[in-house]
Amino acid sequence: MVYETIKDHGNYLSEQFDAYREYLEAVRKKVGTGTKQGMAAYRRRSQSPIKVTLTQLEKDGVLIESKGIPAARRDNIYFMILSDTPGTYQVSMHYKGRSKEVLAKTFHLEEVLEMQHLRDPVLQLEDFVVLDARRVLTLLNRTFIKPSTGR
Repeated sequence: MVYETIKDHGNYLSEQFDAYREYLEAVRKKVGTGTKQGMAAYRRRSQSPIKVTLTQLEKDGVLIESKGIPAARRDNIYFMILSDTPGTYQVSMHYKGRSKEVLAKTFHLEEVLEMQHLRDPVLQLEDFVVLDARRVLTLLNRTFIKPSTGR
């Protein structure tokens, strides 16, 4: 009897989670259409990828830790941040002189928003790089989003 109740509640929570996911996807699509209603809160500032050096991320406090990256190579490492779809971001780490990225991670804005309230708000890019989620959010807002200007 208790097992059935827990199972039913688990199913209910799963349905709620799916509905929430569909809602977020609909919001992303609405914002991406460029309609006045969809863009009331924010307008896209840039759709082209930005390039930020490892040194600059450290200086801005975005980069918390970079394990296993020799000091001699730090000046040759940079990150590309791209947002093809509103609310979805891809961060990739590159080494100068190589055509392919060393690592890449795609994440959604709501993931970073949730992380900022954690005790240890970090965004981990595999085993190499640890980023401060709050500062990543600031960087994304500054780069890809600008407040709407009047109606």
